[in-house]
Amino acid sequence: MWYSAVGGVVTLILSLLVTPFVAHAQLPSKVPRVGVLAERSPTDPFLAVFRQGLHDLGYTEGQNIVIEYRYAHGVVEQFSPLAAELLRLDLDVLVVWGNGAAQAAEALTTTVPIVFTLPGDPVGIGLVASLARPGGNATGLSSLTSGLSGKHLELLKTAMPQVARVAVLWNPVNPVSRLALHETREVARALAVELHVLEVRQPHELASAFAALTAWRAEALLTISDPMFGTNLAELAQLAATHRLPAIYVRREFVEAGGLLAYGPSWADNFRRAATYVDKILNSELTP
Repeated sequence: MWYSAVGGVVTLILSLLVTPFVAHAQLPSKVPRVGVLAERSPTDPFLAVFRQGLHDLGYTEGQNIVIEYRYAHGVVEQFSPLAAELLRLDLDVLVVWGNGAAQAAEALTTTVPIVFTLPGDPVGIGLVASLARPGGNATGLSSLTSGLSGKHLELLKTAMPQVARVAVLWNPVNPVSRLALHETREVARALAVELHVLEVRQPHELASAFAALTAWRAEALLTISDPMFGTNLAELAQLAATHRLPAIYVRREFVEAGGLLAYGPSWADNFRRAATYVDKILNSELTP
């Protein structure tokens, strides 16, 4: 059950193919090589959760597993070249964060197993054929958060019934964001809320976007989930506070950075469970 609260975060996880269980790494004759394509940076807290998940399963980097990392730093256009770079390294498994990274990887290989953790619908973005029978070489977990933007607007309106003018930040480079923006507009019509939609493609555009929404006299802010925003949550929260705008985002780290509301799944659990999928593939217990 989902709920609204300051910093309230609830888990809704969709697991594909299997129900993971605790396994233990074997000492392999060939040390497996795993690629990780991360949306953000080496300091991403979810990366530490994934590493801990592997450690709990008996893996130690540099001893019985080699992990190759590449970081997109929130830039969607980097997913394809970084995935291609990793796939040239003779990987046993490729782990990817996010919709765009998963799509980029899936388009480049039909043989290397892909383990994904993503917010969107894997069927809707063409990553798998169906939830019951994914097919292909990809498996993983989805939190299905791409449909939450409309709910975010409802929560803002519930928390502040007087709000009638809401600014929306989105990244048009992200195709999944278009679906979320469409849903947000539908909910806004039903709630009689006027939206001012602003495109933000790069972090340096945030300041000018906030200047524009302030000039428009926005009363609240909704930001559609995107790797670029996720990489810059602290700046996003600080700008919202500076401009005295109540704001909502999908990740609880936004509230921890000073934002007003967060509503979304427990991301950390997905990344922990992704390690189990890697383990099962390396031990031939799971074939995507």
